[in-house]
Amino acid sequence: MRDFAKGFTLIELLVVIAIIGILASIVLAALSSSRKSASDSSVKSELNQVATAMELYSDTVSTGNDYGSVYASAICPTTGDPSVFDTYSQVANLIGSLNSINGNATRCAAGTLSASGNASSWAIASPLKTIGQYWCVDSTGNVKLSYYGENEGSILTRALAYIVPMAFAAPVGLNLGGGHGTAAACP
Repeated sequence: MRDFAKGFTLIELLVVIAIIGILASIVLAALSSSRKSASDSSVKSELNQVATAMELYSDTVSTGNDYGSVYASAICPTTGDPSVFDTYSQVANLIGSLNSINGNATRCAAGTLSASGNASSWAIASPLKTIGQYWCVDSTGNVKLSYYGENEGSILTRALAYIVPMAFAAPVGLNLGGGHGTAAACP
């Protein structure tokens, strides 16, 4: 009769290692989902704070109850721009926090429908970890999920515009409007 107390066979060890590997992959998948959810919650919270800071700027810092210089929809400025997104430290710090969460992909816009030159509207959107979705807040009180618009080009055009931006006129990312003569708002 065989003595089973001496050790494990190679097949037994491989089965145990495979089971441990499967369990580890299940745990890692659950942790990844939790990280994405926590990141999305952080983005939403930061954007709500941005909305409060923008209204504070309009009420206390701005002389004309406006939002400073206009800024056409693009990645938020980080240095050297005269818009409220860069010059007002509370907003700039919050945008910096958003950029650390989403890899510098937060989009800003400030626009006006008048010839005054100062922005009368603003919008800020930051991507969530779910591909193609942005959480957006604006000066009209919108706080919502915004999808990348289908009218902004096909997936191939958007990908090529991202890789070689000068070769394609299609915008990369969510279009929030903004600039002279165009209001900024969540789409």
